[in-house]
Amino acid sequence: MAGVAATILVDAVAGFLGWELVQPGETLIGPVSLVALIMALTGTAWSYALKLVGGWRSHRWLWFSVVALCLVPLLWTYFGILPSSLRWDTTGPATVQQILTSATLGCREVDTGSVGLLNAPYEVCATTTSVGYDIEFETLDQTRGYAYIQHGQTRRVVSRSVRASSLRSLVGIQ
Repeated sequence: MAGVAATILVDAVAGFLGWELVQPGETLIGPVSLVALIMALTGTAWSYALKLVGGWRSHRWLWFSVVALCLVPLLWTYFGILPSSLRWDTTGPATVQQILTSATLGCREVDTGSVGLLNAPYEVCATTTSVGYDIEFETLDQTRGYAYIQHGQTRRVVSRSVRASSLRSLVGIQ
């Protein structure tokens, strides 16, 4: 039982490490690889421990539990961090709502605060199209950030590392 608790602790550390390393618009290869390495070492330690007590065949449920616990931080790092960072953030949606209600267009620099995992200084750019709004939160060098896209009743939030024209084609908006 202590081994399972230790694995859960390693999961928490690996998940936190993933949270710290993932950035919007940047590749996930580095953070996912590091988390995979940590969890591979954990799985290897479990494999060795299970060999000492009769192998995984005599402890199938424990082995399957360990495999599941080792997969959780990988899935969190790859699929969960960026959406969660936006879901738990109140700055981005509040700014988007303010821009949509006031119809304030153009770009402005923000010196304090953050949107998701994007820390200040960053730029907020709001543009209108024939079918809706594009509101981008991006680094000052415009290489990465988030885009809130509202076209008609469709709303999308994407992490990006490309210019807005390329972004529109990626999410299927003309």
